Amino acid sequence: MFNGLEYSDLSSIKENYINKCNKVIQSFLEHEKFSKDELDIVRERLLTEKQNNPNRIIYGFSITDKKPEYIVLTLVVDKGEIIYELVKIKPEGLVFH
Repeated sequence: MFNGLEYSDLSSIKENYINKCNKVIQSFLEHEKFSKDELDIVRERLLTEKQNNPNRIIYGFSITDKKPEYIVLTLVVDKGEIIYELVKIKPEGLVFH
C-alpha cells in the first residue's frame, strides 16, 4: 500500500506513480513561467517585473529541494506583497489546496 493505492511491487510503483509524477513535472519544466533558480532569485526577478508592470499580478513557478513533491507558485500582488503557494504533484495531475 502506497499513497492509498495498492501496488504489486516496486516496478509497479515506479511505472504507475513515479513516472506519471515525472510527466507532470516535465510539463512545468517546459512552461514559460518556470525557473530553475533559487526562490530568492525568482522573488527578486518577479519583484522587478512587478515594478515594471504595477497593474498586473506577476507569477512564476519553481521547485525547491525542501519540498520535492511540490511545485512552488510565487505570486507578486498589490504593493509587492509576495505569496508562496505549494502545489502538490500527483500522478493524476496537480492538487492546489
